Amino acid sequence: MKKEKKKTESVITEPSGNAWWAYGLGLLLLAFFVFEIYQPMLTGPFAFDDSYLPMLMPNGVEQPFTAWISGLRPVLMASYWGNTRLSGLEPEAFKLWNIWIHLCSAILVWLWARKLIQRFYPDAMGDAVSAFVALIFLLHPLQTESVSYVAGRSESLSGLLFLAALVTFLYHGPQAIGWLRALYVLLLFGAALLTKEHTAVFPLLLLLTDYFFYPGFSLEGIRKNWRVYLLIALGAIAGVFTTFRLLLNADSAGFRLKEFTWYQYFFTQCRSIVTYIQLFLFPVGQNVDHDQAISYTFFDHGTPLAILALLILLVGAWLVRKRFPLACYGVLVFLLLLAPTSSVIPIKDTLVERRMYLPLIGLCLVVAQFLLLLRIPRAAMLVIIGTISLVTGYTTYVRNHVWSSTISLWTDSAAKSPQKGRPTFQLAYAQYEAGSCVEAVNNYATVAQLEKPDYRLYADWALAADCAGRYDEALEKLRLGAALEDSAHVHATMGMILAKQGKSDEALTELAKAETLDATFAMVSFYRGNVYMQRKEYSKAIESYKHAIHLDPQNQTFQRSLAMAQRQGKE
Repeated sequence: MKKEKKKTESVITEPSGNAWWAYGLGLLLLAFFVFEIYQPMLTGPFAFDDSYLPMLMPNGVEQPFTAWISGLRPVLMASYWGNTRLSGLEPEAFKLWNIWIHLCSAILVWLWARKLIQRFYPDAMGDAVSAFVALIFLLHPLQTESVSYVAGRSESLSGLLFLAALVTFLYHGPQAIGWLRALYVLLLFGAALLTKEHTAVFPLLLLLTDYFFYPGFSLEGIRKNWRVYLLIALGAIAGVFTTFRLLLNADSAGFRLKEFTWYQYFFTQCRSIVTYIQLFLFPVGQNVDHDQAISYTFFDHGTPLAILALLILLVGAWLVRKRFPLACYGVLVFLLLLAPTSSVIPIKDTLVERRMYLPLIGLCLVVAQFLLLLRIPRAAMLVIIGTISLVTGYTTYVRNHVWSSTISLWTDSAAKSPQKGRPTFQLAYAQYEAGSCVEAVNNYATVAQLEKPDYRLYADWALAADCAGRYDEALEKLRLGAALEDSAHVHATMGMILAKQGKSDEALTELAKAETLDATFAMVSFYRGNVYMQRKEYSKAIESYKHAIHLDPQNQTFQRSLAMAQRQGKE
């Protein structure tokens, strides 16, 4: 008599009603732990590309909701709109939202990992390792940029919606997915896509998951869940269209980039992927602005070794997919989720840590597979998981101190990318804003040695020199800037500095040139009013300030200056 084959598919037991209090308590403790880890960055201001977000644009706060969501990422912008309406322009409030988003994403990662791991390890050990996957996702220092950086919400919020769609799909039960749940998956995927375009790979991840786990290494699950694939095909088409439209209009991504070709970007990204893996295993040398050299040819900067390493990883994972399914699936998930930013579509920044926000789950699953192979007592496993989590959390805490101010952020980056101009430029700008004007001037001079100066460098350099009391140096930089771009801004600034030197006639001449170039530039009238105040021509000053207010009614400085001119005019 033949023995019945033991079923490989196991039933996952859900926690009893009495166990949920333990989960709730654990979640509260974890939330406290995470907020403590990220607490140092809460004191930091808006930084870098945050200034391009709608709430920080001129008159951005006053814009209607429809204006906020009219661009390519309406769900992301809606979150910023809600943030602004609830808490104004406090950077801390935006960052607190980011932490909550990250914490919710980690809960979804736990649900995802638990469902997959218990397909093969339906016991307490599997539960412990599932928690480990979520903890590493939550606490790893590579996630810092996506959480501590307000503009990094594009990664964390799209990741949250992506994971919500994935978990909704996974928990459809033993039967084929129904139309209603398939619709939920589609809506969540669409929301993720409208938060950031790189989530367009979601349908491929579903196919991969069905092939690996339902029931395992076959197309049966894909055929069974045809409803969700039919609906998601529509979303995938929309995603391709949205991404294509973005690439056509973007100046920092797409095949029109002049810095390198698609194949040079691919060579460079092979090295970047290896660096991402290294940063996951050993998070040393983290940097908000990495200086990654471009591989212009196949043999530049060790490209052959990087490609060989990735091929070995990919082919090796596929060959052992049935023996180590979690590890193989994790490798494929990692590469798939990185593909939108790290393949052949050129992006100006070639190594960016926040791009690892979602792909990190793949590497976490690879580590989980190795932990499960140790076959050690559960107590020892918990010790290992606890130790790794504490070390990882402490490393993230230390990294968050860098995000506590713009000066510390860019000091760190400039030290780690000494041959790249942008970090030093950003450091100089941060020093200027903090009033450390001499240091700012020196760093702008360093930038000029690292790269060919442009108009923006000369303009900001001039402002720092003016702040430091070096008026002649400031005028020199402005003249160099005007030779590159003759604008109202440069002539208005020259007029302002000449007025400080007591050269009021020359100042008025420069302001007249600025007005000719741009009659709507309010600072021209403001500076002209200041010149007239110096000359005690109060009626002319009042007229100039009124015109400045007409051009920029919300400017409080203009209104205060007008009130002062009116008071002094009466004396």
